[in-house]
Amino acid sequence: MKSLSKQRKTSIILLVVGLFLFLCCVGKVEIEALFLPIIVLVAGIVLFFIPQKSENTVQELTYYFKVKGVTFDNDDGTDRQEILKRNEPIVGKSEVNLELRKYLYKGESAIGVYINNEMVGNVPKDEVNKVNKIMDNPNAKVKSASINSFEDDYCNVIYCMDVTLSY
Repeated sequence: MKSLSKQRKTSIILLVVGLFLFLCCVGKVEIEALFLPIIVLVAGIVLFFIPQKSENTVQELTYYFKVKGVTFDNDDGTDRQEILKRNEPIVGKSEVNLELRKYLYKGESAIGVYINNEMVGNVPKDEVNKVNKIMDNPNAKVKSASINSFEDDYCNVIYCMDVTLSY
């Protein structure tokens, strides 16, 4: 048998107490004395019929980070800025294969950010442990990503990327 929610239990208690008070007061006291039992009964009825929040709903948590290392070239010589520029119109607007991959860099844990199998940067070094823990969650996924651009002091267009994970 399904157990009752706290809201439902509270409403039943209010109804029972209100009914008891009402029956005790009827015919024995002045009409004004019925005010409290009626208020308690009405509160129980209202609470009983208010839609209940599902107790099985799990709150989705999110984690945001800026991708670092976007101005470096990859080990194979590909330009990360060119990859970001090429993908800017589609990231966040259509299906792209966005992945986070764990690896070791100089003996330390690192996480690469990839768009369609091309590395575009890394999770910031000081956020790797947190993102690692999130990635261990079976419900973890990339919720959103965006590529933006700006002009630096030398009028070069620089592309950057933000990622939001949900877990």
